[in-house]
Amino acid sequence: MQVKKINHVLDWTVEFHNRLAANFEQLGLSSDKRCAMLLDYLSGYEGKLAADVASFKILTSSNALNTWCYEYFAENPELIDFESLSADMAHDEQQVQNYLAKKHQQVIDLYQYLTERAEIEDCKDVLSQILLTEQNALQQMMQSANRLKDV
Repeated sequence: MQVKKINHVLDWTVEFHNRLAANFEQLGLSSDKRCAMLLDYLSGYEGKLAADVASFKILTSSNALNTWCYEYFAENPELIDFESLSADMAHDEQQVQNYLAKKHQQVIDLYQYLTERAEIEDCKDVLSQILLTEQNALQQMMQSANRLKDV
């Protein structure tokens, strides 16, 4: 996927969340019960995040969506190549949490970068809303995962 405009960034973000959801769902099939519960929760939450980001695209003006922003992905090509957790290995809850935090932090860093550099106010607004959504989602997922440990 080539990411050159804000429109593409939103598409990439939706794909990112959908791929995480699918990866977590697949891993849940071969995990122990506690980890499977966590993975099921995360899969559902990632699917919801994908839908939330897709709705931003519908509500955003075409001027904002067509803003160029290719430099971040040019400098961070690892974002394009999605690295899933392997279903061939057993993963515990802590490994899943670490993976989740790492992947979401990459997305948060992307949106912080784009928000800081946005010149069109409408574009800056949508990017900052998505940034806040991503930050809150990560916090909520991590808190829920930690609560599962306490059970």
